[in-house]
Formats: sequence, structure tokens, C-alpha cells
Amino acid sequence: MPLGTTGKRLPGLVKQAALALLGGLLALALLETALRLGGRAFFSYQDYRNRQAVKARGNYRVLCLGESTTAGQYPPFLEEILNRNSSGIKFSVIDRGEPSVNTSTILARLEKDLETYKPDMVVAMMGCNDRGTLFYGDIPEAGGWLFKNSRAYRFLRLNAAALLRKAGKEDLLAAPRPGQAGEGRAKQPPRVVYGGQWAEPPPGPGTETGAETSADIARAWELVNQEKLAAAEELFKRAASRDPASGHARLTLGWFYFKFRGNTAAAQREFQEAFRLNPRPNPDFAWRAAWFYRSTNRPQEAVRALTGSLERFPGDERLHGGLAALYGELGEPELAAAHAQKARKLAAVRADPVLTANYLALKRSLDKRKIRLVSVQYPMRDPAPLKKIFEGGEGPDVIFVDNEAVFRKAVEKEGYAEYFTDMFGGDFGHCSAKGNRLLADNISGAILKTLAGD
Repeated sequence: MPLGTTGKRLPGLVKQAALALLGGLLALALLETALRLGGRAFFSYQDYRNRQAVKARGNYRVLCLGESTTAGQYPPFLEEILNRNSSGIKFSVIDRGEPSVNTSTILARLEKDLETYKPDMVVAMMGCNDRGTLFYGDIPEAGGWLFKNSRAYRFLRLNAAALLRKAGKEDLLAAPRPGQAGEGRAKQPPRVVYGGQWAEPPPGPGTETGAETSADIARAWELVNQEKLAAAEELFKRAASRDPASGHARLTLGWFYFKFRGNTAAAQREFQEAFRLNPRPNPDFAWRAAWFYRSTNRPQEAVRALTGSLERFPGDERLHGGLAALYGELGEPELAAAHAQKARKLAAVRADPVLTANYLALKRSLDKRKIRLVSVQYPMRDPAPLKKIFEGGEGPDVIFVDNEAVFRKAVEKEGYAEYFTDMFGGDFGHCSAKGNRLLADNISGAILKTLAGD
């Protein structure tokens, strides 16, 4: 080809490459937008309410920090109750709860939140996701900014890893990093997060099948978040069929049928098969099964689900807490009390150093701005471990909210399901509207009492 002809073609090739690049970037932008639509409605509404709170001049601002037990849960009730019961003070409550976060994430955005909302008081109920869990353990860059913040990249990365495994090719990005074991290191299948609760990977044979099953489940939950339930169901079913010996895959499918399809017959079938395969599942799956049986009026089967897991995980306070709640409903007060006491002891022993450090860092940041801290213990839980965090002179002015006695009394009188919609924490879960109102009422009482004494 003559040199002049090549020179004339270069601008055309550059133009084509530029158009291809632009098209690729546009496709990625559209994918990112589509993947974010599932949660947009909630966060848009949350942001709208928070901006309205900031606009209200002269109001006493209360900033609520937490996870899914805070996001869209008790804060609206708290604002209503505070304004109804206060004498002369107008309150604005700002909801900065976010599902699936831990205290490190909450602390990382604290300064921005304080600068944006300029609160007079901060209410923190946090820590239930601080269990040393790991996002997508077989993806080395899972801790990086791009993986955590771009849903499009995360979606494509998971699919690419699955395709490489299926083709028998090595995922170069998944090669051992410095400090990790090299040759012969077994790849660990990812843990999957949904709604703030962690699901262990299916046990599988420990290599390719288990990893592929976990990848299917991870992608399926992404589709659930996009409300593409039919596609998600196919992936959950494929995971269960690919690894037929995995009780965990069956439990996940059963939970999906129950929680998102309302198909109790199909859920029952999957749960039965799951427990036949694995009668001692890990606690994250055991509470799902227990809640299913509890919700379908089979409390004895719920007890069996938790006790089976307890044989394998005797030190998990959530299992003891869940059994305490179930035995209380079954009219077995001695067993309920024994498991409740065990749960309290285990929770006190399992002091999380990260949670402690983050609570103290939160307190110091608030002290610099002369902002009061309200530290709220979860419903049904002993407040002593929370108070112990501040024993070293860090918290003489911390306002503690004890939700143990008030919730135990209410549950004993009216039943667990009146106040909670699940039991992910064992003896507590996400609150129902009635539970959130009780929680807000208890928090508001502590706030108003403090302000009256100032």
C-alpha cells in the first residue's frame, strides 16, 4: 500500500477508535445508571427529607447514624414524637442510615455529614455489621474504590471472573498478592451481602464448583437489587443445581422464594432439602430458616434450625438470642432466660476492637464541635457492653438509651412478630412500624429528659 494512502487512512482509524471508545463509555454510563435505579427511590426520598430538615431555620437538629436498622426506620417516628412531646423546641431529624455499612464507613463520612447538616445532637445505633466480614473474598480489588463505588464495574467484574472460571482460564487479577500464599493456595469463594446481612459461601468441594456457585449467588443478589426477580431466580436455581450437595445454596433459594416471591410451598421444599444436606448451617442461614418457620407457624422447626447451627457454632450469641425469643413465645420461660443470659455473656466477651475504636473516634469528633452523643443499644440487647466502651473517661456526658427491658416486656406481652420483621440479630431484627415507634419513643424520652435538665 502506498505511503500516502496509509497517511490518509490514519485520521479515519483514529475517528473510528474515538467513536468506539465514546460508545463504550456511554454503554458503561447507561449500565451504571440502570444498576443504581433499584435503590434510587429510597435514597432520593431520604435525601429530600434531609434537605428539608436543613432548610428549617431555628430547629434543633438531630442526626441519626446507623445501618439498615436506621435507614428509613425509626427516624421519621422520632421527629414526630419529639415535636409532639417537646415544650417550645422544634425538632428536625436527619436520617443518615444506610443499609449494609459498618461503623468504619459511617465514621469515614462523619466529617462531611457534620459539615452538611450541622446537627445539635447525634444519635448512633451502630455495630451490627461489624463482624469481620469480607466483601467478595475472591476479588483482590474488592476493597478498592472502583469496585465498591461503581456498580457497573462490580457487575462486569463478577461476570468476567465467572466466565474465566467456566472456560478454565486463570483470572490474572485474582493472582495472589504480596504477603499471600502462592502456589497451592485454595481460592476462597466470596461472601455475599444482601440488606446488611452476610451469607457464607456454599461449602461445595472447595474449588471451582463452590466458587462458581458463589459467583451465581452474588450476581443473583445484584439482580434482586435491580428488581429483576425472574433473572435472579434462574441464577439461584442454577447455583442449587450446579452444587446439589450444597445445603447453603438450597437455603439461599428457599429464602429468595419466601422473601421475594411469597411462595411458601417452594420455600418449604428448599429449606427441607437444605437441612437434609446440612443440618448444622452457619448462623446467617440458620436465622433465615428460623424466621421462615416462625412466620409460617412452625416454631418448633425454627428452634431445630437454630439448635442445629448452635451445635457447630456454640459461641454465636445471635443463635442464643434467637432461641431466647422463640422459647419465650413457646411459653418456656426458663429456657428463654437461660439462652438470653448466655447471649448477654457472649456479647460482653466478644468486644469488637474496631467498633470500640470507631465509637471513641465518633465521640472525640463530636466533642470538638460541642455536639452531644446519644448512644443507642439495639432492641432486646444488654446495654452494658455499649457503656463499657466509654468507661475510660471518654463518655461522662454520653446519653445512653437502653432498649432491652422495654422491648422484652413488649415482646413478652404481644409476641415477637408484632415488633420485628425478621430475626437477623438473633433476639432482634429489623423493626416493624410498631417496633420503630417504640424505639423512637424510648430515644425521644432520653433526649427530652436531657434537654430539660440542661
